[in-house]
Amino acid sequence: MKGRYDSITKYESGKAIYQVRAGAVGPKKVKGLIEVGAGDEAKHIPFTIDYTVGEPAVIVSPTKMNVFYIGVDNPVEISIPGIGGDKIFPSITNGTITRAPKGGYIVRVNRPGTADVIVMADIGTGTKKNMGSRQFRVKQVPDPIAKIAGIKGSGMIDKNVLMAQTGIVADLENFDFDLKFRISSFRVSATVGGFEKEVKVQGSQFNDQVISFLKGLSKSQKVYFDEIYAVGPDGGQRKLGSLILTLR
Repeated sequence: MKGRYDSITKYESGKAIYQVRAGAVGPKKVKGLIEVGAGDEAKHIPFTIDYTVGEPAVIVSPTKMNVFYIGVDNPVEISIPGIGGDKIFPSITNGTITRAPKGGYIVRVNRPGTADVIVMADIGTGTKKNMGSRQFRVKQVPDPIAKIAGIKGSGMIDKNVLMAQTGIVADLENFDFDLKFRISSFRVSATVGGFEKEVKVQGSQFNDQVISFLKGLSKSQKVYFDEIYAVGPDGGQRKLGSLILTLR
């Protein structure tokens, strides 16, 4: 041994115990000599030990929120202090997890309930070690809200403003993901001359039939938009709430 070195003085059950305070995370190396025998008969056998300094807990952080949604790409960041990303191997129950092209991971989940993200890592021993897991709730994307000219539920609207609209919009309020729902059909109705008249529409747009229907209405009349259906990114159809607009 040359230069500065330590001698092991602690032994337990026939094993030499080497203890050192870690100063930084990452791969480390210890070299030394094992003395076998004593005196002139002693032999010195060199050894090298590789180890990694890091936190024991895996960090799984959802980029958007604390839940996974069905039918969308859920971005997550997964890291283990002291271990490179190429040596981290995550898996998931109730879905799939893949590496994203620009870093991080994308989770796709299958059904409502929960999903466990399990993280294995190569810590330098040639084998993968389970570094921990984290459970997430799994939900359906919430229903969007049907709106016309920014109005939801019910409200007053100028007749000319209503007729200037292109159709009904499905709005996901206060939702972090950039998702779009498409209105697939709706019905517009009103009471004219004591009788209910209606127009049924495929799609979201006010077609010529709807515009002609709205032209025949008077101020203070109520116009009902109901049987509103929207299709989400997962292809599923949702029935949305109705709209009641009073003309002024």
